[in-house]
Amino acid sequence: MVSVAWESRPKGRWAWLAATLGVVAAGTIALTGCETAEQIRQSDEQQCASYGFQPGTVPFAQCLQQQDLARQYRLEQPWGPWWGYGYRIWR
Repeated sequence: MVSVAWESRPKGRWAWLAATLGVVAAGTIALTGCETAEQIRQSDEQQCASYGFQPGTVPFAQCLQQQDLARQYRLEQPWGPWWGYGYRIWR
């Protein structure tokens, strides 16, 4: 008896290769987007230092807080800033 998964696989040599490469590419993209908390903190500190804030000061801490809030806001917007009121893709 042949399994359903085997029967639904892409037919042909090139289709099978394309499907396999697509799965590998999707997995690679998903894994490269991961950052540790230390990497995120270091990136935020570098960004705030590039704005001219000195580490250990109140404005530097406020900048770090703004970076964190901006990241949280971006994560809460699943469709991006262009999706919302006033944007119609259907008629």
